[in-house]
Amino acid sequence: MNGDPYTRTSMDAARARTEARDSRIDGLHAEAIAAVGYSANTLRGVRDRYRDAGAELVARYQALRDDLDRLERRSPDTGLRLITDDGDAAASAAEADAEAVRISGLRAEVEALTIEVGDYQAELARMGLAQESLERTWLFLSRGDGSLVAEP
Repeated sequence: MNGDPYTRTSMDAARARTEARDSRIDGLHAEAIAAVGYSANTLRGVRDRYRDAGAELVARYQALRDDLDRLERRSPDTGLRLITDDGDAAASAAEADAEAVRISGLRAEVEALTIEVGDYQAELARMGLAQESLERTWLFLSRGDGSLVAEP
């Protein structure tokens, strides 16, 4: 009965091969779970540092925006001025012109920072979505939930 595949020896050998294969597959599965978890944690750290770095940008934008609002509220209309021979009026007109130039410069800087802050916020949102996706993938692999896998 050398050809009988169901002897104790052949069954033990088959079981050993199956267990070796199963342990290798289990090991690879555990490695995948660890890799996805590590990626999620790494991305979380990068996102936190990115958010902290961007806080300086947002604070600078807000400070400039506050300065601009304050100057625009304080500044009189500089469109039409009466030109007189009075020295005070000339000095006042020069100050108004200087303030108008400052306001114009602040507006340009605020506009540029508005774009930069928008880009920063969009990138931060993308990082958050990527992190959430990795965390969901980690849970999916960890739980062994097959509900999202199509039937063969």
